[in-house]
Parts: sequence; structure tokens; C-alpha cells
Amino acid sequence: MSNEAGNESVDPPAIGGLLRLAWQIHRERLYTLVTANGFADVTPAQFQLVRWPGIDGLRPGEIAQLVGLSKQTVNDLLGELERAGYVERHVHAEDRRARIVRLTPRGQQLQRTAHETSRALEASWAASVGRKRFAALRATLEDMVQRGLADE
Repeated sequence: MSNEAGNESVDPPAIGGLLRLAWQIHRERLYTLVTANGFADVTPAQFQLVRWPGIDGLRPGEIAQLVGLSKQTVNDLLGELERAGYVERHVHAEDRRARIVRLTPRGQQLQRTAHETSRALEASWAASVGRKRFAALRATLEDMVQRGLADE
């Protein structure tokens, strides 16, 4: 295997690298398909916020933690999504200083489209590597996630 310069041999990526590469491929395809299906005004940066389990009902700080971005960056992205009609920020019922993010009907449609498209891409992966192998991969990843959560 050669590096980006193509001139020296390097070890194959560890499992973390393979997971990241597969995730990047999936995320790029997902973004391309979602924007082609009526959401061309959503930028890749904004699309980072559209992920499972979703941002509806969360505070901006919780979203920042979920997506691994600063609170300032998330608030900027939420402002853009708000101006585009995907989200609204409301005063938190118990803490008047805090805001809660709510998806608008357009935001709900974006989230639904992203979820449905992600499932279609998943089916494509399964078809390309074989349904049995893909089911085993999925079960293994689910087990790893559960074990990782249990270790916290």
C-alpha cells in the first residue's frame, strides 16, 4: 500500500482507520444524494448536525458534544439552518437562559430523507459485499458499540 504521495509502502490502516474511511464514503454519498433530492441549500458543515439520533429537543451545547464541534460553531450552523427554515431555537421551559432546538416541518423532512437515504446506502453496501457478510459486520459493530457503552 502506498501513501498519498504514492512513493512509499505503509502498513494497512488499523480498524479505526477502516471504520473512518467507510464512514467518510458513506457520509459523502449520503450528502450527495440528500442534496440532490431537494435539499441543495444544506452545506456539508450544516449536514454534520443531521445525524442519528437527531438534534430535535437538544440544547446547542448537547449538539456540540454529539458532533464534536465547538458551541460557537454549532450556534453558527444552527443560525444558518434557522434562516433556511430547518430549525427553530426556543427558550428552554425550565432554564430561561438556555435554548432548545426544534426541527421545523422542513427540518423533519430533511432528517427523514437522510435516514431513508442512509438505509438505502446500507442496502447497497449489503448487496456489494453480500448480505450475510454485511449482517455479520452490522452485528459485530452493534456488539462493539454496546460493549463500549458498557465500559463507560
